[in-house]
Amino acid sequence: MSKDKKAIKRFFHGLTFNTIGAIIVLLFVFQVIVSTIGYLIFTRYLSKEYNESAFCTATTASALVSGDDVSAFLDQKDDILEDRDTETVRRYKECVSRIGLLCDTQDVNVIYVIAVNPDYKSFVSVINCPNKNSGYTPWEIGKVVDTSEVEHNAFYGTYKQMYEEGLERGTVMRTENLHGAVPHVTSAVPLKDHTGKVVSLLCVQRTMGELTTGRGKYLRQVIFSAVGLMILCTIFTTLYIKRHFILPIKHISDEAARFATENSAPEKPLSSEMTKISELSELMTGINEMEGKTLEYIENLSSVISEKQRMGAELHIASLIQEGSIPSIFPPYPDRKEFDIFASMTPAKEVGGDFYDFFLIDDDKLAMVMADVSGKGVPAALFMMVTKILINERAMMGGSPAEVLTFVNDRICDNNKAEMFVTVWLGILDLKTGVVTAANAGHDDPAVCGKDGKFRIVKNKHGLVVGAMKGVKYSDFEIKLEEGDKIFLYTDGVPEATDAEQKLFTQDGMIEALDKAADRSPKQVVEAVWSGINAFVKDAPQFDDVTMLCLEYRGASGEVRENDSYTIRLAATEENLAKAIEFVNARLESAGASEKTLMQVELAVEEIFINIAHYAYSPETGYADISVTLEDGKKAVIRFTDNGRPYDPLAADDPDVTLSAEDRKIGGLGVFMVKKIADAVNYRYEDGKNILTMEKTF
Repeated sequence: MSKDKKAIKRFFHGLTFNTIGAIIVLLFVFQVIVSTIGYLIFTRYLSKEYNESAFCTATTASALVSGDDVSAFLDQKDDILEDRDTETVRRYKECVSRIGLLCDTQDVNVIYVIAVNPDYKSFVSVINCPNKNSGYTPWEIGKVVDTSEVEHNAFYGTYKQMYEEGLERGTVMRTENLHGAVPHVTSAVPLKDHTGKVVSLLCVQRTMGELTTGRGKYLRQVIFSAVGLMILCTIFTTLYIKRHFILPIKHISDEAARFATENSAPEKPLSSEMTKISELSELMTGINEMEGKTLEYIENLSSVISEKQRMGAELHIASLIQEGSIPSIFPPYPDRKEFDIFASMTPAKEVGGDFYDFFLIDDDKLAMVMADVSGKGVPAALFMMVTKILINERAMMGGSPAEVLTFVNDRICDNNKAEMFVTVWLGILDLKTGVVTAANAGHDDPAVCGKDGKFRIVKNKHGLVVGAMKGVKYSDFEIKLEEGDKIFLYTDGVPEATDAEQKLFTQDGMIEALDKAADRSPKQVVEAVWSGINAFVKDAPQFDDVTMLCLEYRGASGEVRENDSYTIRLAATEENLAKAIEFVNARLESAGASEKTLMQVELAVEEIFINIAHYAYSPETGYADISVTLEDGKKAVIRFTDNGRPYDPLAADDPDVTLSAEDRKIGGLGVFMVKKIADAVNYRYEDGKNILTMEKTF
């Protein structure tokens, strides 16, 4: 870019041009606002004067004709049109003459009397007296005029109000869509018969030519004044503002740019005597002091940054250690059919004090831990690690949850110089019976979902928090889980999640979120609660760790039975195909299905389950629910349900099996085979789930 172009660009982006330009723009905007307000006031005043003048004329004219006269005129309009010599005709001519004289002397366009039809979309002319200089052609009595066009819509409401609502004065101003005519105002008054009923309207129309002319003169004067004022202000600001503001600010800008580039002391510091403006003088002094302190700060900055980076790296390592200390691979026990479990922990800081844990004590007992350490950050994380290790090691030695917590509490109290504490909920699930034996050290009560699909808080006796006092004894209690029941553990970060207005999510909000996902997998239950929290808090920062664990008990066999229906949940992987086939075959064999039927159903189950494993959750892994319902001992209804992406395998056309393998389109044979094996196959997508059902009679 050439020097001239750079200079032009610098000028247009400079403080002088932008400051003076901004003042001119502000003056222009101010003048436009003032002019607009004056214009509107001027227009309103003149419009009011025109309206009052037209109304006065209408009031005067209404004294010249009565409502009874109008009724008589319309009844004998033929006599009037033929100019017969009758009393009514003479009265009509007299009214027209007087009204016409009033129209000419009052300088209005036209005075007319009309009888509006009941639909208010047309009217009948009774008297029409235009000004002799208006150029209007008068309407004959009885002429029907349609007012339904767009330009006459304004009259509709006025007519209706005067006829039906007792309006004594109506005004319609027309300044647009005049088809070449000048703006005008129409003022109307009702004419009533001897019973007080409105039978017609007397209208006076007056042009507003002076309004247009006056407004034009006003605008020209305002424009000339504004231009002159802006020129004077431009000269003043150029001389004064540049001298007292712009040049000192330019010195400051140049020095700031130099210091940002060189990071060194100036040869000639800024002088407060460069300007008489105290604020700018103080700014120059402040910049000199800032440069000195900045140079001093830079000398120590490297060591500070190095220390901060070291601390950040250590916190990151601590976070990784903490994450690695709790189970994070799901499903954790893919070969165990008795239960499904999922948990998550989201610390408020880099490292947190909440933790969860679960582990198999032996083949028949699963321990579940949910805990919340007092405080946040590194101290809480260290305390959490010690507590987790103690609980795990002691539980593996055997004993009830109460005995475990009593031991852990005593050990922590022996060396608790920081006087920290932790709330703990420890439960041991008997996988054969579904009985959870638990002890509670001041922690939140769990929520349990039963057969009715509703989560409820299970209240129990709370012991003292762990670490508060040595020698505390804890007591056990039991929770019975039936096949298909779920238990949800959490820390206080869930119900106490806070939005920007400091409102809490509450335990009721948590239960509401749980109930919406009661029929879903433990992972989806936890995700549903998280979604509920996020929707509630929105952009508010997280102040507390949020930790959740959900377990679904599936019974000792890993199957859930309801009436004559059996259900099993399996991870949708190829490795579990054999388990899926074994489950379905076991149900059919118990009902006496033949070998041929078993082989056919096995082929169908393999096709459907493998499709779910390959495509429903790819590249992730999810679950598939398989249920078998036996009807009348001779019919099996097999249903496959997954929460993967929506897909209807029955939507595609069946392959043409009459063609050779080379000519036939690839794909579709598996689903075609399922259709042939089953008596009926149907698909639906419902509540976020793919549901494929096949029926087989044997």
